[in-house]
Amino acid sequence: MSILELPVQVGDPAIGFTSNFQYTIFLEGVQFGLVFKTNKPDDSWFMDITTVNFEPVVMGLGLAVGLDLLFPYRSKGARIPPGVLYCVDLSGNGSDPAVDSFENKTHVLRYMTSDQAFPAS
Repeated sequence: MSILELPVQVGDPAIGFTSNFQYTIFLEGVQFGLVFKTNKPDDSWFMDITTVNFEPVVMGLGLAVGLDLLFPYRSKGARIPPGVLYCVDLSGNGSDPAVDSFENKTHVLRYMTSDQAFPAS
């Protein structure tokens, strides 16, 4: 039972941050690929969830505040992580993340494990 903070942007403030990158991560015992991309004209973030070999599972998922980002895919049989993926606006404005939001630490992406998100009755 836990909440994980997932990195969305990597880099060093002295040399800059990258806004398009990928990595693999174990979520509840299954390894997934996460691919993050920015849309600079729209000032927004998108992500893909893939298999460990970067084969598509969910593509073009927009990062937005106040939603279980995986909810639309649960009933469609997608091989998605079983928990809840959500974005938090730490500034309290309720705004969706802009291209510089993760670098400026105004937003975070979190994953809540399924045993915490959906406790057995």
